[in-house]
Amino acid sequence: MKNLFLILIVFLILCMKVYASTWVQVGDNYFIDKNSIEYYINDMGETQYNKKIYWMKTINVNDSYKQIEKDLEKNISYVLTQNIIDITLKKITVKAIIFYDEDGNAIFNHTRKERELNWEAIAPNSNGEYWFELVKSPRYLNKMYKMQNKK
Repeated sequence: MKNLFLILIVFLILCMKVYASTWVQVGDNYFIDKNSIEYYINDMGETQYNKKIYWMKTINVNDSYKQIEKDLEKNISYVLTQNIIDITLKKITVKAIIFYDEDGNAIFNHTRKERELNWEAIAPNSNGEYWFELVKSPRYLNKMYKMQNKK
């Protein structure tokens, strides 16, 4: 009986999907998880091939989140945002946001429904445009990752 239980546990572990983050530094305090880039699936389960979704990490420096820290009464170490880009319209929106403390504990999170998304144009020659291009064509992000991990 114990062996059957052990085999069942091992089987369940092997069948679970594992999503590992592979952070690529794309600015002084900005990172994109290259493994999270995929076509966007909306709230109705429809794949939208003109949109891509990905996770970005922003390290809190220079009191970037001072007012939010005051409101939450907690220090923010970094923030993860799940962004969606519209490749055809060259627009971006935030789908989800999570604030973390210095111990890596989530201290606040929010996910927007489809109708709550606020699409904004990506400004030319901005960090946003640079990140847009990296997500649109991830091969450059993969090259950056390899260069950052050479030893």
